[in-house]
Amino acid sequence: MSNKSISIPLTEDEALVLFEWLCIFNQSEVDKLFQDDVTEQILFSIENMLESQLVAPFDPDYKIILEEARKRLKN
Repeated sequence: MSNKSISIPLTEDEALVLFEWLCIFNQSEVDKLFQDDVTEQILFSIENMLESQLVAPFDPDYKIILEEARKRLKN
């Protein structure tokens, strides 16, 4: 294996829902789920990458925007 980058295309709605899940997951007490620190670091890195791309989490209506994204993804 190499350190070659890959990209995973996500819609903005998918990215937003994933970002929210990662925020909640990364703040919880989940130490027992990780076999090593590397896995935890990767999840934090993904959260940070999404945060740098998304504007909705900084919107005062974030919760509404998030719920609308979830509804669109369910349909």
